[in-house]
Amino acid sequence: MDFIYTVGMDGTNWLSEAQLQTWTNFLAASQLIEQRVDSQLRSDFNFTHSEFEILVRLSQAKDSTMRMGELSRLTIINKSALTYKVNNLSKKGLITKSQCKVDARGLEVTLTDRGRSFLKDISPSHVETVRKVLIEHLAEGELLALNDISKKLLVQFSATPPCQKEAQESTHNDNQPA
Repeated sequence: MDFIYTVGMDGTNWLSEAQLQTWTNFLAASQLIEQRVDSQLRSDFNFTHSEFEILVRLSQAKDSTMRMGELSRLTIINKSALTYKVNNLSKKGLITKSQCKVDARGLEVTLTDRGRSFLKDISPSHVETVRKVLIEHLAEGELLALNDISKKLLVQFSATPPCQKEAQESTHNDNQPA
């Protein structure tokens, strides 16, 4: 199917050979990294990477509580799938669900002590896997470049990347008069 990527064919601005290679390499690498991280969590803890991300985001939130919409945005999990995962995590006692205090239409999710303890137990193994599948393969400058590229791409899909927004809010709140 080489014809699909021929530049100028039918007036379409097709990908150049270098652009196509970059695109396919990026997709394959990101999918393989996700598969390996998810596989490690599943085999070692019968847990998924997306479930891990939910617990991490809650652990970082004020009072370990977050509205479902915000949790969906930060974890990049659609609301339907997030509802399913939240229900499963709730059944395991790792989180609790409650009606939002400021808006009765909303649902808040809170990390439990059991969830925090579980997250603390599985995190060292997870971090080791992240090191093995990504960090150890890149030089410091490459890691910085990957971070810059990732942030640039994230900006295309949201006004502020999730991790940056939290840092900005923290900095903004630190500068507020007491």
